[in-house]
Amino acid sequence: MLAPNRARPNVSAQPCAPNRARPTEIYLLKPEEGGSKMPLAHMFKEHMFSLTWDSAATVMLQGRDFVMPGETVELEFLFNTPQFVRPQQRFTLRHDKTTIACGVFLEALPESEGEIRDKKWRKMQMRGVMERIGFNPFGNRSFERACKPDYTNSPRDNPAEALFKAEAKA
Repeated sequence: MLAPNRARPNVSAQPCAPNRARPTEIYLLKPEEGGSKMPLAHMFKEHMFSLTWDSAATVMLQGRDFVMPGETVELEFLFNTPQFVRPQQRFTLRHDKTTIACGVFLEALPESEGEIRDKKWRKMQMRGVMERIGFNPFGNRSFERACKPDYTNSPRDNPAEALFKAEAKA
């Protein structure tokens, strides 16, 4: 226990544990608002900034493959390194030099163990996304060769594919 005479101003002495996974609510900025034209896909890795820290985080969408600019959605982020986050803490999400989303953390989750932290599980999730939507939204051709998705049952013409390819060329 911290004695009252030992506490410094502007310091929080409340115990909290770092977590890897956090549920959030985000708003994906439209291009007119300074955001990106490219949708945000399941298992994308983006750079997140909040208060005094920044970290790479993997987007985990529930029940959908991607989110279009202008949409508000609840999703979960999986941090590469554990981060101290409080409910209602705000953050921004950036892709290269562009702010693509802003949001708020909703609640704390217990530390995730097991399959979510496994690299093979992540690879299988990304492969599943590519097979469902019919193209590689992640932009990394070497990853597609290593992952070897089976596109035989995938849709042939996905309108979102043009958005992903146009953003990759820019």
